[in-house]
Amino acid sequence: MGPEDVEPVDWPSCLALLLESGGTNLLYRGQRLYEWWPATTLERELDELLKVDSPATYEAIHAGNILDTVAESLRTWSYRVERHLLHWFQGQARSFDVPNLPEATDRLGWWEIMQHHSVPTRLLDWTRSPFVALWFAFDGHEDGDGDAALWVLDGNLAMATIQSVLTTVSEESDASFVDSRTTQNRIANLAMARGLYVPILVEPGHTLVRSAAQQSVMTLAPTVPSAGAHGAVNAVVAKRVRLRESWKPEIARLCASLGYDRVSLYRSLDTLSGAFKSQLVHYFDGPGADLMLTPDYLTGLWPWGTDK
Repeated sequence: MGPEDVEPVDWPSCLALLLESGGTNLLYRGQRLYEWWPATTLERELDELLKVDSPATYEAIHAGNILDTVAESLRTWSYRVERHLLHWFQGQARSFDVPNLPEATDRLGWWEIMQHHSVPTRLLDWTRSPFVALWFAFDGHEDGDGDAALWVLDGNLAMATIQSVLTTVSEESDASFVDSRTTQNRIANLAMARGLYVPILVEPGHTLVRSAAQQSVMTLAPTVPSAGAHGAVNAVVAKRVRLRESWKPEIARLCASLGYDRVSLYRSLDTLSGAFKSQLVHYFDGPGADLMLTPDYLTGLWPWGTDK
């Protein structure tokens, strides 16, 4: 079953819809192409592995013609790949003497760090701001790519759907004495054991500068079916809003007025370096290309001057 599709008639109607949606436990995710279904990096990686190593299985899954026995074998394979990635990353991180690593039992904490460093996980990034999601929807969008999408996940409905899991965890003998991260791990572990298809909300447990800037929250896919089975988002608790490509200039102006760009949202030295290099291209390829590189000009370009 597909998601509920919302088709605003124009950009003002879409903006009004987003403004009216505030104040509830909604999560937002921008997707550059409307047809893309949100998928975790682990799902995408498994999909690519199957496409290369077992094309026939890949085609059967995407056509919906796969036997239950094969599907079960794929799930077992998926978990095996995931465990390998986790254990490999843990071992490497510990050998590097990285400070403030999660406890061995904090699997969510390890997946957060892995996600931050682009290792495939079953986590999916969302934001509590529809406007941050708008920026991400058109980040990297090229003219002619077509419409983008804004996915909206109802956090309250998602949690209500897993009420039996929440009840079981709350009734454990030490439930009143453990911290919130332990509780989150227990909820995640039980949801995974039961093979649920509803995303689990995960509040960031590790302080990352960009998490605050992006108003980040993550969801966990309790079931990670390989190859396009959409384990990351359940259509029952999500909607998809069409963002017309023709609205891109207006959305860009809105994001700029809010101060959203790659530097402000990612807040890393690597991103800052990339932006600085882009500025150099602008100076030397654009209007400034004919300027003489005098000390006065260079001092204006680099405020710290030209002296070594």
